[in-house]
This record gives sequence, structure tokens and C-alpha cells, in this order.
Amino acid sequence: MKKLYILIFSLSFLYGCRSNEALKQVPIKIKIIDRQEDEKNVLINIKKVPLFKKEIVFLSDSTFQNYIYTKKSSNFRSKPLKNAKKLGVTIPNEKIELIGKVSGSAIRNNKIWYKIKLNNKIGYIHSSVAEERKFEFEKMAERVRELERFIEKSKRNNESVERIIAYKPGSKEDEEAPKDIYGSRGEQSVSSYHMNPLEKETMRYMQDGRIVVVKEKTKKETIVQIPDSLRNYSVEPNKTRKINVENGIKKVIVIDLKNQTQGVFLKKDDVWELISYMMITSGKNDEKHAYDTPKGYFIVGNTVKQVIFPYNERMKKEDLTPELEKKINEEKTELETEIYAEKSKKYEEELKKYEEELKNIQILEEEEVGIAKNETSIDDGMDESLVTEEVQKNQEDQVIEEISVLEVPKEPVEYVVVRKFSRANYGIRFSGGGYIHGIPLKDDTVEALGDEEAVKDRKSLSALTLGTKSASHKCVRNAEDYQSFLYDFVGYNPKYKKSWWKLPEENVSVIVF
Repeated sequence: MKKLYILIFSLSFLYGCRSNEALKQVPIKIKIIDRQEDEKNVLINIKKVPLFKKEIVFLSDSTFQNYIYTKKSSNFRSKPLKNAKKLGVTIPNEKIELIGKVSGSAIRNNKIWYKIKLNNKIGYIHSSVAEERKFEFEKMAERVRELERFIEKSKRNNESVERIIAYKPGSKEDEEAPKDIYGSRGEQSVSSYHMNPLEKETMRYMQDGRIVVVKEKTKKETIVQIPDSLRNYSVEPNKTRKINVENGIKKVIVIDLKNQTQGVFLKKDDVWELISYMMITSGKNDEKHAYDTPKGYFIVGNTVKQVIFPYNERMKKEDLTPELEKKINEEKTELETEIYAEKSKKYEEELKKYEEELKNIQILEEEEVGIAKNETSIDDGMDESLVTEEVQKNQEDQVIEEISVLEVPKEPVEYVVVRKFSRANYGIRFSGGGYIHGIPLKDDTVEALGDEEAVKDRKSLSALTLGTKSASHKCVRNAEDYQSFLYDFVGYNPKYKKSWWKLPEENVSVIVF
């Protein structure tokens, strides 16, 4: 009996930005199968695929790949020395091109200086007063590949790829609500559980829109896996919805929270192309009404031409214009009548108490003035009327001083709660109420600016802080022109053309890390 040796290779994609890099060593599994045939040679074609390649189709002129910013105005100098000549002063949150790092004179035992280009001058600034940011494209691309492998493995195993469903428009989380072991708050999330190495159950929030693979479903629970963990998680039943991944996912937006940067990847043939990148502003947790931008692998739910953020503003009723009062009545905005009634009642009580105290002081005045008149001696020859006037004046001054100690109650002011709105263009919803969108502006601000050109200038001014620090309420902000490009990149199914919200025609993923 002859044996045919068949070599089965486990091939991996070759990582790196260049297509001509060296091959990685891979393990070889050998399986021996007895056959009643002659031994044959099998040819194997090996195709080298880069991790990604740059094919930029849209880029802002002001985007540096490596940059710094300062939180306060800081000096930059001609040499990396603390006494070197000053070349200028930085503007807080202004993005400055970073050329490299050098060693210089120590400040608080720190010798690292940044070599920068600012206002067409090459200078140096100490690292203690600046924050470094950079576009880490390889890390972004690695996560894109990780999602791709996750999807392909699920298809080979005939497992269902689904997403978490926990979207509740306008929902808010109670203050002091518990966090999971990753520091995430549970707004628009479902609770999931896994057994840790100590056989103790650990809870983790699964945010709306997360991509999962269903391992098992029962009436009591659904067992899922996520791309960024090897653990199995248990979630409530009916909290996931299937995604059609027959054609995979070929569009991915990657958000790097640490660097406040973003990359856009498009798959063509077997290669992932980086087609654009931009600086962003992500969410900042304030423990009340604002949330971090959630980390994870998400699928875009829908897009909207404009994201509308409602908020309440208190105004004195006496300051309302007839037009605004009419609008309020049409919207049936509630007056703070209960609060006002309570304050009015308290005012009446305080006013009554004040009047009683005032009356007591007046009685005391009359008694003290009368006593003073009876006890005053005029044996010194002074005119009685003069003495009486002087006594009365002294007593009046004393009464005035006592009255000034009393706090006159302030009459309560009636307020009205006015519903107002802030708007941002080109919204892409990826998790709960979390959107990627343009620069938001309040309606009042837009009205005050007056024309489109002034609005455009204001948004451009706001975009200067992109790429520095997190500041939004959960969403990811982009420059207006870039967000317009991103909105078109996601695209939509033509049947939703006339709808104010739209569904993408194909799968688009948002990865946040």
C-alpha cells in the first residue's frame, strides 16, 4: 500500500504596510491519508497581502500625522534648552506638527523635548507642557483584520453574526449607577456575564450595536462572543438581531480614543485600503449626563442628515417675547407652576414674619423714646425742644440700624422652561444614541450669526480643537467637510432616499479602541 502525503498549510496574511516585506514563518500541519493511488505532487500558490495600503481619496489640509498641543500658552525655543532663545508662544489646544523627540536640558528630571514646526519655524518645546498625538494606522488596521477574522471564523463554523439591541432614544442613566469592570456605564446597554478564573460571575455591559457571534441560544439566555475577547458571555434572550454577513464587511471606520484620531478603511479585492483619516473629538464621562464613547466593534444602525439634541433652558416669564410665548404655548411647554407656587407661599410666610418684626421694632422705638423723654434733664439750661429732637434722632438712628439687619424677602420670579435645540449635520449612529457627526451648533447661535458663511466660519473655529481632548456627551465629532465625506462613504439604500433617516446599503462597522 502506498501512502499519499498531503500537506495542509495554515497560511496567515502577511502584515505590514509594504507589499514586498519578508514572509513570516507559519506552522505546518501534516495529515497522512492512506490511499490506493499513486503519489502526486500538488502545487500551492502563495499570495502576499499587506496589512493595509494607503490610497487616500479625501484629506484635510491641516491634518498632521504626528502632532502635539499645549493646554496653556507655552514658549517654544530655538534649542532644547530651558534658557534658549524664545521663538514664539503656542496657542492652547492648537495642533502643532511634531517632527521628532530629542534629549535636552532637564526640567524636573525630564530631558525629553519635542522638535516642532510652528509658524514656519523649527523649534523645541519641553514635553512636560505638551500632549503628544499621532495616527497609529497599523494598530487601526490590525483591528480591522481582527474583525475580518472574527467574521470569517463564524462563517466557517456556521455561527450567526448578530448585534446587541438596546437602543432607547433619549434614555438617561441614573446618577451614581454602577460601572462594570471596564469602567463602562450601562446606558443603552444590556448586562452580560461570564465566569472568571476564580469561578466568580463577573458583569460586563454590552452596548447597543456591538457585533457578537451567537454560540448558543436557550429560552433563558444567549451565549455570545465578541471580537475583542475570547470569553463566552451570557446575555438575556431576544437582545440580539442577526446581521447578514454573506458578503462580509468591507467598510470600516476606526476611532482611536487615546490619540483622538480616526481612520477610514475600504476593502478592495483582498487588500484593505486606508482612504482617509482625520482628527476627532470623542465623548467625556461627567458621571451625570455625558458618557465616554463606548469601546468595541459596532455595526452602523442608521444615518440621519441632521442629529438634533434637545435641551431645556429656564427663562424669566417677564422676559418672554410674544413670539416665543406663542411658540411655547404651541409646544405645550410646561411652566414651573408648582415650584413657583411653593416659592410664593414661602415668600408670603417670610413677608409676614418680616412685618411682625418690623412692628415690634416700631413699638420698641415708641417705648424707648418715651422713656428717654421722661428721664432727660433740662437743668443745664438747654432748650427742651432741642433736647427732645436730639433724643428722637438718636432713637431713630438706632431703629434704622436694627431694621437694616432684617433681610427684606425678595418676591419670587416666575420662570418658564423653554425647549431648545442644538443640531449637527451628517449623523452616523453606531451605538445607542452615539453618533459620528459634524460640529454641533445651537439654534440660538445660528440665528445670532445670521448667514451661512458666518455659521461656516464658527464651525471651522470650533474644529480647531479636534484631535486634542475628549469633550462631547458620547458622540464623535468631525470637521464639517470631512463628515460630509464620511456620510457619503457609509451611503444608504435607495429606497430610503426620501426618509429623514436612512439604512446603509451594505454593512459598515465602527471600531472604537
